[in-house]
Amino acid sequence: MKSRIMFAAMLLASTHFVRGAVAQQKQTISKSEVKGLLASATSPQDHQKLAAYYAQEAGRLTTEAQKHDEEAVTREKNPNYFAVKNPAAFGAQHCRNFAADLRKDAAKAQSLAESHQEMARQAAQ
Repeated sequence: MKSRIMFAAMLLASTHFVRGAVAQQKQTISKSEVKGLLASATSPQDHQKLAAYYAQEAGRLTTEAQKHDEEAVTREKNPNYFAVKNPAAFGAQHCRNFAADLRKDAAKAQSLAESHQEMARQAAQ
């Protein structure tokens, strides 16, 4: 009975997680537009679009990292439930490692946003 309740709670949480991820995917420009702009950006507006895209991406990745940090806490509180066959792969440390990777990616995206902001300023001169 207890495992069914935990399963239902996890299912509900994952549904909420997916719904939130879909809602956040409304981006300023599409990935194909990003590729095109990266190849041909010359105007301040082009670089502003890229800066906005990368800033939004940094925010999305940071939010994902926070969710994985929260999941790590949940897994620490219920270690036996998550230690199915491979505790290293499914335990709290897995979530922390993934969150750290997401933060690195967010920092890179933020750096790209700042670079494109600077390129936009330079192109405007």
